[in-house]
Amino acid sequence: MLRLPTLTTDVDCAPIGYPGLIVRFWLNPPLGDYAPPWAGIEDDQKRAKAQEREPWLSEWFHGMGRNVIAVLVPGAYTETGQDEEITVGSGRDYYDLERRDDFDPAILNWAALQFASERNERLRIARKN
Repeated sequence: MLRLPTLTTDVDCAPIGYPGLIVRFWLNPPLGDYAPPWAGIEDDQKRAKAQEREPWLSEWFHGMGRNVIAVLVPGAYTETGQDEEITVGSGRDYYDLERRDDFDPAILNWAALQFASERNERLRIARKN
């Protein structure tokens, strides 16, 4: 059995006004017992209705929930003054975080763009080698 290292990357949100706030991403998300939440719904209309009732079942939230590991919030941005780690382990977690009253969803959107750029750059370099 292979024991490949877990590859992650951190995106610091300082450029958008949140210095020290980190969004951590998987570069190689573990598959484990992977099955998308809509796997049992073959009918497109039923699937659309299910995603309307529970939007975190959509491809977007499911995918982001698999790629984002956590948001690391420095104590300067918390009520307690203590660092806080917000774990993201599913599409539901990502959906809920994006909609928290005390959270700026632009953080996730901007960090996702930075992550995609970094990942594309890594792939470009890998193709050169």
